[in-house]
Amino acid sequence: RLKLGSGAWQVAGLYRGPKEYAVDLSSKTHPYQVVLARLERQATLAKTLEAFEAKCAAAVKLGFPKGLGAGGTLTVPNQYWKVRHRFAEFAGKKLVEFPPWFIDRVDQHIEFKMDRAGVRVVARTKSDLLLDGDEPPEAGNDYPFNRPHLIILRKRDCPRPFFVMWVENAELLELDR
Repeated sequence: RLKLGSGAWQVAGLYRGPKEYAVDLSSKTHPYQVVLARLERQATLAKTLEAFEAKCAAAVKLGFPKGLGAGGTLTVPNQYWKVRHRFAEFAGKKLVEFPPWFIDRVDQHIEFKMDRAGVRVVARTKSDLLLDGDEPPEAGNDYPFNRPHLIILRKRDCPRPFFVMWVENAELLELDR
């Protein structure tokens, strides 16, 4: 679990409501930004991201972003997971532009690790092509991320993130004791 300590100066609150809030974990880093946001999940990830952006824009009028202050706490669970997915819906599809070829399989592998050392994301895809016929919180200054939340990774000078994830499964969270 990452707790606010001597690094408090680098954490910035992006907005704060009674039950919803967002923080930039390291507001002084460039070019990448790591954001955590507790907010109500929308029908899609895109709509959730839109709601996050709207809350951040509205908070600027209230003086955000701003530091958490010396008395604040930030509690973030360590996360480490690997996801592998095989896209069965592509298997056996012929390539229109190259008729003798077809898709045997398409796999995606994502590895994500977030702890006090930082954030690491590795993503790769693999596809095999074969020739036809082959075999195939509460109020205050505390920011606990102990409930469902959003993780956003992006370059600071680019509004479109390169990684967005809604975290709701307890299996993905690891709390230090």
